[in-house]
Amino acid sequence: ELRAFMVETRAGAGRQITDYNSLVQTLGSLADFMRRREEVDRTFDPLQDTVSMLTRYEISLEPETVVLLEELPGMWTELKRFCFQLNETLLPMQTEEGRKIRVMEERFTRCVARFVGGWFIQRLPVQWVPDA
Repeated sequence: ELRAFMVETRAGAGRQITDYNSLVQTLGSLADFMRRREEVDRTFDPLQDTVSMLTRYEISLEPETVVLLEELPGMWTELKRFCFQLNETLLPMQTEEGRKIRVMEERFTRCVARFVGGWFIQRLPVQWVPDA
């Protein structure tokens, strides 16, 4: 399950960013990674201890399980490095998208103020005095 998550996260975070939607999808993959990061980091030590104990008591594991347990920590470290570098790379894009949203919000606020202060107030069936 962890290996599948790592492959999926790498594919999602590694996609080419061509527009707003691909940026959002990539940030979603990074968010998924960040949510699981601490949990996975805490998992490796107990897992290695369990494998050591099983080996000590001569309980054999399937060869593919042993290989997977040997490969996963390195794969996870590489994925963490990739995601942190990608996060730094995407920071300017995130900042720009935030700026665009603030500009749209300011335009909307001005539009609503013109509507409320003009057409809407003139057509109210009752007298309205705004709080000062």
